Amino acid sequence: MGQNMYTTAILDVLRDVNRLEGERRGLKEGSAAALQIEKQVAVARTKLPHSLLFLHDRFAACGKPSIVRLAGANCSACHLKLPSGELGALRVAGRYGVCPNCNAFVWSGPAAVSEPVTVQPAKSNPERSVRA
Repeated sequence: MGQNMYTTAILDVLRDVNRLEGERRGLKEGSAAALQIEKQVAVARTKLPHSLLFLHDRFAACGKPSIVRLAGANCSACHLKLPSGELGALRVAGRYGVCPNCNAFVWSGPAAVSEPVTVQPAKSNPERSVRA
């Protein structure tokens, strides 16, 4: 997991590419929906570095995702348990790592998004204004 050479934003794009390609596999070849997804994949791929595309395409050629979600303590691609040190780093929501067994990117799941607390100013009510 020490191979964090790609940013979270880049790996989020890769996750989208994997998701879109999965959706595409379930559609009829040449259909409008398939063509739309192919366009989205093409746009997303332009945002990825060549080295990452090379890795992704190797997985895709075998019909496997290049990025998988952490499943308990296991890699979802090869189903083997990750080493405890690497697993500890992945326990933080939104983190990515690399499975030391199959080399798939492993994602720990969505980062916890806390809603910012905003205080609304009191609205004045013109009907309740003080009359002199």
